[in-house]
Amino acid sequence: MTNALSAFIGDKDREQTVWTPHHLLDRVDYVFPDGWADVFPSAGSPATARAHPHTPFNAWVDEWWLCNFGNPPFQHPDLGKALTYARAWFEDAGRETLLLVPARTRRKWWCASVAGYAVTYLKPVIFLDSATGLPYACVNKKTGKSTIAQFPENLAMVYFGRDRVDDFREAFSDVSTHFQERF
Repeated sequence: MTNALSAFIGDKDREQTVWTPHHLLDRVDYVFPDGWADVFPSAGSPATARAHPHTPFNAWVDEWWLCNFGNPPFQHPDLGKALTYARAWFEDAGRETLLLVPARTRRKWWCASVAGYAVTYLKPVIFLDSATGLPYACVNKKTGKSTIAQFPENLAMVYFGRDRVDDFREAFSDVSTHFQERF
């Protein structure tokens, strides 16, 4: 996920690359035990390393796999496009997808994209720093002190599918604050 934190942390012209934490990927593995594709891969990321198949992938061009996970760019319109793609791949071709996204429930485009699908609202998430693989640390520009940073926006995991709703609920129950079977 490139630049996900740029609007919140540091200069906007400085690239921020963070990765999905392992404990969330463990839950993706639970929902999709036979494997999944990382539809927004990043070289060296734990999600890309776990995903199958291990081939270069472009979510905007390539055909999605039967089961998918994605941590898409968080800026609109890319986020809206990612949600639209996940919905279309399921509705048109039965491709199930879990997307880790900001919970932008006050946005009509967000609500329309996830309407009818299961959504779980996550407790605060600490992403991994792509440079170190450790929890992402922010440096306060005034003090120079480094602190581990929870992502400053509410996040949700959305399941575009029908058959694994119970597995989805169970997998994310201990890291969620609220679950909606149908948004």
